[in-house]
Amino acid sequence: MVLLLNATIIRPNIDDSVHLHVIVFPYVEFSLPDGFEDNSFILSDEQHNNLFKVSSSLRLPFDPVLRDLNPHCFITDMFLP
Repeated sequence: MVLLLNATIIRPNIDDSVHLHVIVFPYVEFSLPDGFEDNSFILSDEQHNNLFKVSSSLRLPFDPVLRDLNPHCFITDMFLP
């Protein structure tokens, strides 16, 4: 499972046997700029707080994908809810 912006960076650098499941990052719902997917875009404290909120909201789409795909492994960073 990967966010769209990150998928465009990762896909050219991995083997075709690796399946990436892209999820939508709901930046608009949390008053973040278009295309905002990681902390390299943070401009204000409010955006920083909203980034944590939206990261927590990813739990809803993450759990069913993890259950349904039953992957051998998954790679994440510190923002896994």
